[in-house]
Amino acid sequence: MKGSQVDRNTDTAVLDYPKRSMSRAQKNFEKRFGNPMRITVTYVQVPESEREEWSKGLFDAYVAGLRSIMGREPTEAEIFGEEPIEDRLRPDLMDKRKKELASAGH
Repeated sequence: MKGSQVDRNTDTAVLDYPKRSMSRAQKNFEKRFGNPMRITVTYVQVPESEREEWSKGLFDAYVAGLRSIMGREPTEAEIFGEEPIEDRLRPDLMDKRKKELASAGH
């Protein structure tokens, strides 16, 4: 077999394939960023007050989503995932989901 050798001590074949040339994408990437790469990542420092405001906005959106699919105000345990909510969803949403699953053949 061309490009391979057999190690007589272990009776295993050691393949020695010729190295492939780099693809055009690899060459372009190397041309743009160098070898070794010359990429510097800088993270923006967000003030604590802005981070808290952003987190509160995400939390409020999450609770609003739960409220809309449950048809009522979710409890704290439901919000934090301590209690399952699948059996507490609005009946009209559950009927719609069951129809979607039935039409998909599940």
